[in-house]
Amino acid sequence: MSPNQYTHNIVIKNTDETLFNTVIEARTSITGYRELNVNQLDDSNSKQIIIPGLINLHSHLAYSQTKLKSQSLFPWISQLVEIHHMGEMELPSAALQGAQEALSFGTSFLVDNTSHPQDSIKAFQESGLKGIIGIEIFGSDPKQATQILEHNIEQIKQLKESTNIDLTLSPHASYDVSAQLWQLCLEWCNQNQVPLLSHLAESTAEEAWFQNKDSEQAQSAREFWNKINTLETKLENWQSYPSSTQYLHRHNLLKPFSLLTHLVHAQKQDLELIKAAGLGIITCPRSNLYLENGLANYQLWHELGIQYGIGTDSKASNHDLDLRKEANAIPGLSAKARFALLTNKAAGLLKRNDLGSLDIGKAADWVVLELQDPNIDLATADPFELIMDTEMTIVKEVYIDGYCRYK
Repeated sequence: MSPNQYTHNIVIKNTDETLFNTVIEARTSITGYRELNVNQLDDSNSKQIIIPGLINLHSHLAYSQTKLKSQSLFPWISQLVEIHHMGEMELPSAALQGAQEALSFGTSFLVDNTSHPQDSIKAFQESGLKGIIGIEIFGSDPKQATQILEHNIEQIKQLKESTNIDLTLSPHASYDVSAQLWQLCLEWCNQNQVPLLSHLAESTAEEAWFQNKDSEQAQSAREFWNKINTLETKLENWQSYPSSTQYLHRHNLLKPFSLLTHLVHAQKQDLELIKAAGLGIITCPRSNLYLENGLANYQLWHELGIQYGIGTDSKASNHDLDLRKEANAIPGLSAKARFALLTNKAAGLLKRNDLGSLDIGKAADWVVLELQDPNIDLATADPFELIMDTEMTIVKEVYIDGYCRYK
């Protein structure tokens, strides 16, 4: 078949290989799988850079039309629940809007967490976005663990009849899911070779709850759970732990293949447990600041050799779904290191060899960045500095499986 050809000044195949004046070809095989070939070209007059599609490891697309004021986590969640129960959230259109916005910022693969997977599936299908959809799980009563799991597994079976998008389970957080239910979710995810998704150590309130349920710092969490009638069950099963991470560790729940988001308030001993378990962390720095949780101790992460990637979280707790801006909010990293968090390192956390770089046999997912200054000498400029400068380079086109999904 005749390939589609796209010409660019620079092609970033991966963080260690840059090609100048290059043609890429997206060929369609008999099976319909899109493969990518990268070939040298003698000359090109365009002022563009092509990069692998960016990978957003954590978002909630259903909240893309909900803008909540910046405040601490549990008052923020309380406000979100109120709006949802009042019927003011148009979830299907919000999910599609979020998918389209993510695309416009260069995202080709997104991990979405939702209680409304049918809306996310439709948003992925209509936008062309690829990804994983995690169905959020809640249940603090260990006696209901099996029933809750079976209900969600049946939901996944029904959804799978209409989509080939990967579906997984997302126990919302260690304070919202009993150890018994978490274990059942882990077993199912391992059997189906999909990652378990969850929030962990996001706020001081949840860490205080595990240490002392009656502490002043845990009050906002207790007030919210009382408001939604879940506090009594949590109190019945409460035990003291040094941290939310220690809670999972002592119940033998820190196991691959899990992707844990936030870890803003994880201490050194928590991070050491996560590293020893071979788990990946997802950080959402601008969202963490928006919810008054502060920034994670990235210096400690780097010292310990923690493997992590980037997510934007939702529009309800962030300014936009721009992954490059999210990565730029992490202090002390080079532009190349930030770029790696959005591409090959993210693919590694997902255990996806087809994502995160451009080469023959890889998924044909790429982003065309257009330079805003035509006088830049691409032969001498640092391409990663240009790529991560959201004012110097803007997203012009996004291709997924070789098809243009954003222009």
